[in-house]
Amino acid sequence: MLNVDLLRQFPIEIAILGFRKSGKTTLITELKKYFNKLNLDVLPVKHISHKEFTIDQVSKDTWKLRSTYGIVFYVSENEFGLICSEKIEFEQLRILLRNLCQIMNKHVIIYEGFSQYVKNIQEISKILCIRDVNDLKNFNTIENIICICSYSLEIENVIKLPENIQKVFEKLDDYLSLEFEIRKVFERLPKLNCGKCGYNCFKMARLIYSGLKSFNDCQVIREHKVLLKINNQDIKLNRFVQKLLKDLIIAFVKNLKDVPDKFNTIEIRIQLY
Repeated sequence: MLNVDLLRQFPIEIAILGFRKSGKTTLITELKKYFNKLNLDVLPVKHISHKEFTIDQVSKDTWKLRSTYGIVFYVSENEFGLICSEKIEFEQLRILLRNLCQIMNKHVIIYEGFSQYVKNIQEISKILCIRDVNDLKNFNTIENIICICSYSLEIENVIKLPENIQKVFEKLDDYLSLEFEIRKVFERLPKLNCGKCGYNCFKMARLIYSGLKSFNDCQVIREHKVLLKINNQDIKLNRFVQKLLKDLIIAFVKNLKDVPDKFNTIEIRIQLY
């Protein structure tokens, strides 16, 4: 069973790409039924291409505060939101959204649009919504596509919507199975993001799952046989303390029932309250 807390920390990321009037928003609303069945909550993110767009209104209090400070957070009886005058880089946006997922218990991020930002990011899988065959030519450099669908076109290798929405769900089943397996690999990594291997831990998990790397390529695992974390923070242990802890724990577990004769890892988690 997948650790749902891990999904909040590293949520599934899917981008729905397509030109205007291709049905992107309609498809995203349809996907809610799919994720509801899996008990996964979605954080949708909308890209707005109009350069002068703002949700704020001139002369309103939020507008005055934002004009003064460049940013304002508002809270009402029915909603809350952040309005910021600064441009945000896409990687900064991803970090912000991951933090929001942890705070608001979301498991899946769905981007609507963002084609120029996500097209070459392997960690973000894509569903293409097309209006006609000419649209396909504009997406020929997109990587990691889950499926291609259309509300207007019926041709080979394109799922016709809305009547075949179940086929999109089946494609998502295959995709999520892969993502869940990658996250199982990730759970076995130190999650320190030290960069000693040249990657962050989540990227390393993908490489290990694909067979391009192994756990021994993780320098932390290779150097440290005993890892101690308190409040999710890594505690450095010298070799003497590592050996002392390892010998004590091995001596203890060997006397327990149902422990196999041979084992290569031991994991202990202590919840104090």
